[in-house]
Amino acid sequence: MPGPFRNRGGVALSAVTHTATEEAGIEPAQPAPAPCGNCGETVASRYCGACGQSRHDHSRSILHMAHELIEHHLLLDSKTVRTLALLMLRPGRLTRAYIEGRRVRYVSPLRLYMFSSIAFFLALWLSGLALLQLREVTLSAADQPVFELNGWRAQPLGLVFLAPPQAGDEAAAAAVPSVKAPGLPAPLESFVDRLMHGYAQMRTHPLILNGIFDEWLPRLMILLLPMATLLLALFGLGRGLFLVDHLAFALHGQTMAFMLAILAIPIRMLAPGAPLTWPMAAIVLLWTLLAYRAVYRSGWIGTVLKVGIVGTLYVGALWIGLVALVLWGLANVGGG
Repeated sequence: MPGPFRNRGGVALSAVTHTATEEAGIEPAQPAPAPCGNCGETVASRYCGACGQSRHDHSRSILHMAHELIEHHLLLDSKTVRTLALLMLRPGRLTRAYIEGRRVRYVSPLRLYMFSSIAFFLALWLSGLALLQLREVTLSAADQPVFELNGWRAQPLGLVFLAPPQAGDEAAAAAVPSVKAPGLPAPLESFVDRLMHGYAQMRTHPLILNGIFDEWLPRLMILLLPMATLLLALFGLGRGLFLVDHLAFALHGQTMAFMLAILAIPIRMLAPGAPLTWPMAAIVLLWTLLAYRAVYRSGWIGTVLKVGIVGTLYVGALWIGLVALVLWGLANVGGG
């Protein structure tokens, strides 16, 4: 509603209220002027006209502190629900609202990203599932192991997302041999030796890399944000968008991935054998295509080409980071 009508409505409502109280013989209660606890200015109404702080003292209210924690810090309010619904059900509309300046009704991209990431890792911790787990792929009798040394066989590995805990091989750690390769430089020989011992430790304790993934995967996701933002800006030239607009789209994309992962946790707990990786990848791909088309106002051919290039580079960088985390984690576990 236009501003003048809104103001007139407010004046009319105030006049009606004032008339009604006068007819009932009731004088409207006005708080006595008092200094503002924040800035010291004299305040004669509910809020300070200088700094905006309320005159009501919440410092002794436990209920108010709990309400503030839930609503303002955990973002558990109708605004968050409205924002997440728009993000997940209407791809790209939330980013368009941010770009066009319609921001008061929704949670900001950065706060929404922080909320979704914290909510995901909290849900993961409560579920007892492994974020990412290395598991050996079972070979038939005719297949050959990936690596064999002095009778010790290394099997091919698979990376399982949201995996239930799995029993380990208690004899694996004792069976691993030491690497003695005179042709290798000493640092490389030591690194390979630690990798092999870390691999054996992982076979004994399959969840041993969880702490590393939990600590470093969020950092890896944050490190990928600048790359995604710059790629989006490169392919979005001529759209009249600022760099922060591309960052908002990248944040919304990662938030969508976190929210899907949160929804996948109870599915994995109820149906441990249910496939999750490919269905989630298909949903993310479809959401990204629809969102990119809505945000950048691009045709389907341009959308598919640009999302294909940006997505390939992004996923490639993510896998390189995951492999580096696995190697670094195994080396550290094996060296400990």
